[in-house]
This record gives sequence, C-alpha cells and structure tokens, in this order.
Amino acid sequence: MNGPEFLVFFLAFGIFILGILQFSITYYLNNLYPANNFSEANYGDLSNYEIAYLIGGSAKLFETLIFSLLAKGFLIKANLNELSPTYLVKTALPNDGIKIENIEYTFMKSYRSETLLDLKDKKHLIQLKKACLTFGTQTHNELSEIGLLLFNKEKVLLHIFKAIAISLIIGLSFYRINYALAHGHHNIFFLIILTIIFTIFIIKFFKISTISPHGKVLIKSFQKNYEKEKDENFNELLTNKQFNFSKNRYIDKSIFLFSIFGLNSIPLTLWEFDFLHILNPKRTIDNLSSNYSDWSTSNNSSGCSSGCSSSDSSSSDSGGGDSSCGSGCGGCGGGGD
Repeated sequence: MNGPEFLVFFLAFGIFILGILQFSITYYLNNLYPANNFSEANYGDLSNYEIAYLIGGSAKLFETLIFSLLAKGFLIKANLNELSPTYLVKTALPNDGIKIENIEYTFMKSYRSETLLDLKDKKHLIQLKKACLTFGTQTHNELSEIGLLLFNKEKVLLHIFKAIAISLIIGLSFYRINYALAHGHHNIFFLIILTIIFTIFIIKFFKISTISPHGKVLIKSFQKNYEKEKDENFNELLTNKQFNFSKNRYIDKSIFLFSIFGLNSIPLTLWEFDFLHILNPKRTIDNLSSNYSDWSTSNNSSGCSSGCSSSDSSSSDSGGGDSSCGSGCGGCGGGGD
C-alpha cells in the first residue's frame, strides 16, 4: 500500500475508531442508567445545594451558598456607602422560621461571634470554602449513590475506552512511520498531522462528564419546568424592589430558582450588586454601578438584566459549568469534567 492509499486507509480507520468509541461510551452508560428506570418523582427531595452541585459543581455550590447567606441575612453589608464593602457575619440563629441548611450552619459555627469580613481580600472567604469542601464531598457521594453522578470507577473505565482508542490510532501510525523510514521514505508529514488531529479530537471532544444520563435528564427537566416560574419571580422582585429577601415571601423560591438558573433568576438590584462583588471583588464595577443607578431611578426598568450570566446550562455535559462571575470553591469535587 503506497503513501496516498495508506493515508486514505488511515483516515477511514480513524473515523471508524471514533464511531466505535462513541458507541462504546453510549452503550455502557445506557446499560448502567437505562432510560426506563428514570423517574423525576424519585428526586423530589433534593435540596437547593444538591441541585446547584449537580448542575454546576463546586462553582455553582459556592455561588448558591453566598446567595443564600445574603438572602437569609447571615451576611449583611456593613457599610452602605462604599463600593468595596465589608460584610457582617451573623452567628445568632434566626427565630423567624428561616430554615438553616447544614452547609450554612457549618459556615456560621466557625465564628464565635459576629465578625466583620473585608471580602476585598479573598483570604476572608476561607470559611466559606471550608463549608463548601465539606458539603461538596458528601454531596458528590450522595448524588452518585442515587444515580445522578457517575462513580469514580465508572469514569475511570470510560477514560480507559478513550486511552484504547488513542493507542490504536497512534500504534498504527507509529508502525507505518517506522515502515516508511526503514524503506527510505520520509514523506510522513501528513500521517503525523492526521495522528495529532485524531488524538486531539478524542481528548477534546470525548469529554467524560461527571453527570450521569439520569442527571442530565433531570437538569433539563428542572430548567424546562421552572423557566416560567423563574420569569414570574424575576418580574415580582423587579416590581416590588425587594432588596431585603429575608423579610419577604420570595426567599425560599428565589434560592431554589437560583440553584437552577443562577444569576439569570434575579434582577440587577443593589442587593445583587453586592453578590457580584463577593464573587469577584476585583471585578471592574463601573458598569454595574451605572446599571444599578439607571435602574433605581426608573419606574419601569423591565429591560434591566443580570450584569453577569451563569454558564450553567447544565450542564452541560460537564455538570457544571463555571460561572463567568466568579471564583469557585477550590477543592470541591462535583459536577464537572
């Protein structure tokens, strides 16, 4: 087989390997998580944090934790007139019926008394990250047990599938290159390029998602079923201009919707501006400040939207999209590639 003929054969071989790899991954996952075994009713008791972790992994969990702490009044802005605010950590348990999740309690109990935090310095977020790490590890295991996230051994096997595919392509290429060089042929450039392209394609486009097929179906169901409710809640918050969530009826619903849709679920208010500042204190905030000023002086600002969108489409296959706004919670495992 001469050079051009082998290149055509190698191209067909590579495409065949890609097809076999896709089939193997799909077949394996469908056997582990058959579609007829899925029922959304089985997951009706998921907490807001479990939903956030499923959709966006550690980054989404971190954002939802901060959102909830602010909404419930456990983090309170201490200096109202500065764009680099400090926040007061409240340690007293509420007596107005507000529910405290375990992750929130883990954060609060790390402080013996009310404490001022300057969140411009990220080292002050360490307690938030500790709470996230503790809860994230536990949540990952629990979501795996109920079939929404893959177990590590399942991911390892899928990576082995990828490694075998790459090995077959590189092995054939290496054999042909040695054969060509042994017979005095040096026109091997196009074969090397094809080998690199196939290898990069497998690595880049055959990403192994942490989210199981059942988890992906559940995420899409949440996003579809609550899209209308998200828009209604958004408009209610915009109309009533409720900056203090802990004193109105929107708190529970808003946190739930935030765990699904992120920043797209709330209007750009002074309250949300604080939230964005916590997620990324070094972010340029002139445009956000200007947007809020325009909104707060207008009686009809339906065109105002979140100044920073979340990329959790969930999930995307990765389970966890990274937020374009902010820092994740280092060390938390979770929905993600």
